[in-house]
Amino acid sequence: MEAVDDDRTVGLGGTKQRATLAFLLLHANRVVATSQLLKALWPVGDAPVSARKILQNAVWALRGVLSVDGVGGLQTRAPGYILSVDPEQVDLYRFHRLAKDGRERLSSDAPDAATRVLREALSLWRGPALADLVETGIRWSELTAMQNARLDAMEDCFEAELACGRHHAVLSELEAVVEAEKLRERSCGQLMLALYRCRRQADALSVYGRVRSALINDLGLDPGEGLQMLQYAILTHDPALALPRPRPDAVVEVPMPRVRRATVSVLAVDAELGCGHADRLGADEAFESAVDTIRSEVERFGGTVSGSVGSVSLALFGLSGHEPDDAELAVRAAIAIRDRLAVRAAVSTGEVLVRSTGGGPPTVNGALLEHCRSALALVPSGKIRICDGTGRATAALTAHHRVEESVASWQVGEAKPVGTAVPVLDRDSELDLVRGLMDQVRHRSRPHLVTVLGDPCVGKTELVLEFERRIVGHPDMVQFLVGAAGPGVLAMQAEILAAYCGILPGEPVATARAKLGKALVRLIDSDEEASTLLSRLGPLVEPGEIGDRVDVLDAWQRFLVEVAVVRPLVVVMDDLHKADDTVLDFVENLAESSRPVPMLVIVTARPELLERRPAWGGGKRQATTLMLDPLSDAVIDRLLDGLMSTMDSGLKESADRFLGALPPNIRQEPNVRRNYVRMLLRLAPRRASLIE
Repeated sequence: MEAVDDDRTVGLGGTKQRATLAFLLLHANRVVATSQLLKALWPVGDAPVSARKILQNAVWALRGVLSVDGVGGLQTRAPGYILSVDPEQVDLYRFHRLAKDGRERLSSDAPDAATRVLREALSLWRGPALADLVETGIRWSELTAMQNARLDAMEDCFEAELACGRHHAVLSELEAVVEAEKLRERSCGQLMLALYRCRRQADALSVYGRVRSALINDLGLDPGEGLQMLQYAILTHDPALALPRPRPDAVVEVPMPRVRRATVSVLAVDAELGCGHADRLGADEAFESAVDTIRSEVERFGGTVSGSVGSVSLALFGLSGHEPDDAELAVRAAIAIRDRLAVRAAVSTGEVLVRSTGGGPPTVNGALLEHCRSALALVPSGKIRICDGTGRATAALTAHHRVEESVASWQVGEAKPVGTAVPVLDRDSELDLVRGLMDQVRHRSRPHLVTVLGDPCVGKTELVLEFERRIVGHPDMVQFLVGAAGPGVLAMQAEILAAYCGILPGEPVATARAKLGKALVRLIDSDEEASTLLSRLGPLVEPGEIGDRVDVLDAWQRFLVEVAVVRPLVVVMDDLHKADDTVLDFVENLAESSRPVPMLVIVTARPELLERRPAWGGGKRQATTLMLDPLSDAVIDRLLDGLMSTMDSGLKESADRFLGALPPNIRQEPNVRRNYVRMLLRLAPRRASLIE
């Protein structure tokens, strides 16, 4: 075992100290009981009376090493210790990640890519695992599992090489593995296949004879069915053993185009960059940057950019099947683009002709596209205009007002407030505090965790919504990503990831992964790193059981950091008291463990969170906790007075319905009336409007 800091080997001390670190690393980011550590250090039960003291001294010494050299954090946590470490800093965990990625590429019929990744994983091995400790008598079961994982990765690599036709290249490696591991039937079969393809049928059959003898002599078993079938295939020269070769006279079928009518929403955007002719190179770069921004926002809301000419880009929403919210998504994308660039935009909804050949992206034609382009020419700078159909579909999203031009009937105003129509009262100090923390996060590029605690329906969610309403739309706009803890293990993380990538509910897994992949490519410069992150985040967009939750959460943290690098980020996690312990551990340390970026993490939870974690956020410089008290009688009275004052406003009908629903005796008695309002607030569903 070796620890390296900037190419300098770190001194890890004596055998017990090194063994302690090794065992904690094998269980990194998990609590290891003291009894388990003692058994690992003295496996045969001959622990001395001072064993616990020796362990405590080893932990104390390791803390000094780790705190100085930045390898990780070793903490006492009942009933033992936990070593917090970035998996990317440990060869073993990097190996597991790469091996998993290579295996997925192999199963996706990409053997070349699988070979590259698996070779990288295997290059991390420089001999038997923890050989220095094994020499002292260590015999941990984890070491056997590590060796088997290495052999599995080697066999995956051999399979990928054979699929690429490189049987000559892997022959010597296969022979060495089979000589050392005589009972592993998979690698024996791979060696037989490689020998057969090298025109050494007799040697291939000899391998089968040797492995059969070893199995019978050692275990009293015959080879498995797969190996027996391979022997028979070699004996009969089965053509399936040869690499498939394309026939020179193969007939290539050209798919016939399919034309269908589809209802879509078209978004036309003109980026007003103000570039003159003097600096054409600068203008080209500005246009390219604007197109990238437009494409990013369009794809985030589930659309597709069909083309860009100069400063004008055209995007389509609903190509994969029209949904009622396609028009809303198009308008949301237009608003998001307007918040980031100086643009004018138009949105039209209607029917188009979609031509598909099955071999590439569909092409779209129809009068709707020309309608949208004509509308764009009439849109003033910085404005968004929409047609009648789009206006009807998005009436709840924004305030519209009619304009004179017939092809662009409505102009989009400000977005309507999201969520409750109940005023956020008596929370100015809390809102000012959160806004101040947001300013610090932006200016210092330092993440911060804000926990908002309170009883059900005390106004936690409303506080966050009001905070969002107050800052969205400013020139220094931040991005909001919102999720709620639910019954799924990582449902909140999946919801936030889907919101950013524009993944819609019920979309096919392939479509969801494609959107996730596009988003990661935009965020990360390295295609290889983006591909690796896609593999690790894949479980969040696929149904089924999530395997290594710690690995997925680490990848999700990397994703949030990359989003915050592009634009200041607010991550809202609602109802965190419902999350399991793994997620709570992750969220509590999210701000502290993330690299310096402008990211504000806001979580809301009931007081039960403190019952599970009494020291939540305590002692952390980058954490703040707010406790919301129930609304006072004075605030309830102000709320009712506010509703009554709306009788002559546009909310008269809603206010009438609310006040008219109060029984006569409740309207007359102040205390009874206040308690009745509190009851309604408790019964109201989350984010529902009281007056509705």
